[in-house]
Amino acid sequence: MARVHRRRALHARCPRRRARRLDHGDPLLAGLRGACGEAEWAEGGFADPDGVLYGIEEDGLVAAGNLALFRGHPADVGLLTHPAARGRGLAKKIAVQMIGDALPTAGIIRYRALATNSPSLAIARSLGFAGYGQNLIARLPA
Repeated sequence: MARVHRRRALHARCPRRRARRLDHGDPLLAGLRGACGEAEWAEGGFADPDGVLYGIEEDGLVAAGNLALFRGHPADVGLLTHPAARGRGLAKKIAVQMIGDALPTAGIIRYRALATNSPSLAIARSLGFAGYGQNLIARLPA
């Protein structure tokens, strides 16, 4: 019994973080973009003005998720975590909530990450995603 009470007390002091919806103008996103840089911002799909955004803040640091449109529904998962907050499981928490919110309507969810982004791909695999095809892109020079 004592163990249960200590565990409850610990959870009372450390509330479980949940992802919340973010507006595109949220100041947390500006700080995250600055900390991560434009390449990581673009990789996560955050340049999409129609994306549905989620975020978790912990100790002033943030992780964010973006659901870009696929077949007319928010269904293309992209994640980005502040460099100092990586490895805490925040991106996975966001992904779980985003997928739960979007899957019933979209019917299919895709996960976006560069083939070289091993930590992000590990999150995808841990959530049951499997490789299917490959995307190739072309960009206009800056």
